[in-house]
Amino acid sequence: MLIDKYLSYFQFKERHFIVVDAPTDKVFSHAIEYNTQEDLFYRIAICLREFPHRILNYKSYKSAKSFSMEQFTVLESNQEEIVYGLLGRFWELNYGLIPFKNADEFIAFNTPKSAKLVLNFHVIPLKKCKTLLSTETRIYCTDKHSMYQFTCYWCIIRIVSGIIRRRMLKAIAKKSIMSS
Repeated sequence: MLIDKYLSYFQFKERHFIVVDAPTDKVFSHAIEYNTQEDLFYRIAICLREFPHRILNYKSYKSAKSFSMEQFTVLESNQEEIVYGLLGRFWELNYGLIPFKNADEFIAFNTPKSAKLVLNFHVIPLKKCKTLLSTETRIYCTDKHSMYQFTCYWCIIRIVSGIIRRRMLKAIAKKSIMSS
């Protein structure tokens, strides 16, 4: 899988999957087009996650966009998988996002007190025009400091993150079935 190329070693992982009664190409297309902002639960969770930062930095935060898939960078894709990357200090109120230009910069990144995150969508064709759709998130912490910080953060957000991922898969499946 392509995801292995970008993060084969990691300390945290979450994987979810669903069988979709639709052709693989349709499912993959809807996965690529998925917009997190369409999900009310996601918008509420992110609003709650960003609330302390909004209060503490009201003037500078007024025009800032909420966190979404738009902050991710596509690292690579093929006919069955797309891999997104994100760099930062995700435990910070503002996510501590660190910009990067391309896949090579992502791979080379190893700044202390930071983390690397990859997220993918992967499709596998099954019998009778069904598709196995999965999403996996992997996180690599660059040092002990980031490992400690992210572990604390992970304990808080993991359950909600899992709910969001499962909702993403269900929404993609629903759109794929409706368009078949």
